[in-house]
Amino acid sequence: MRILVPLDGTEAGERVCPTIAALAWTLDADVVLYHVVHPDEVHAVPTSTAPLGEPIAPAGTVMGQRLTVEEPRPRPAEDRTQALARVHAEREDYLREVARRYFPGVVVRVEVDGAKDTAAAIAAAAARLGADGIAMATRARAGLAHALFGSVAERVIRQAPVPVLVVGPHAVAETG
Repeated sequence: MRILVPLDGTEAGERVCPTIAALAWTLDADVVLYHVVHPDEVHAVPTSTAPLGEPIAPAGTVMGQRLTVEEPRPRPAEDRTQALARVHAEREDYLREVARRYFPGVVVRVEVDGAKDTAAAIAAAAARLGADGIAMATRARAGLAHALFGSVAERVIRQAPVPVLVVGPHAVAETG
């Protein structure tokens, strides 16, 4: 049995881990910890944070004297491809740390994907990885917040090719 556990990098998202760790241990299931990086959240890092286009007055100039100072535009210290690779590695490290904390004695694999549609990526990963189920936490937004932002968990339930277990914000795993 294989359980896909999508995590968003928050403590709220990790609420699902104790429950699934106990279930995986009992069922001798393996776990895939999964994170989706939205590409619009990753940006190149400039070498300088100084704003461009500010007037430059070199030392020793007379007020009112016009000087033309050609200043090269800053080049990124890290381009977008490098930034994506860095974020991918950071998220893998995060997932490995979650595996270490919550899943001792359980076979755990970590996966990081990039996608603009998180719910669709989770559903596709479940099919691609041969998951028998998906387990995820929900923040349980209500009212206007839910109407504006929707629920990734709700969209995963609608799109997933396998059953989805959703752990709410007040769930407490029984141990022992």
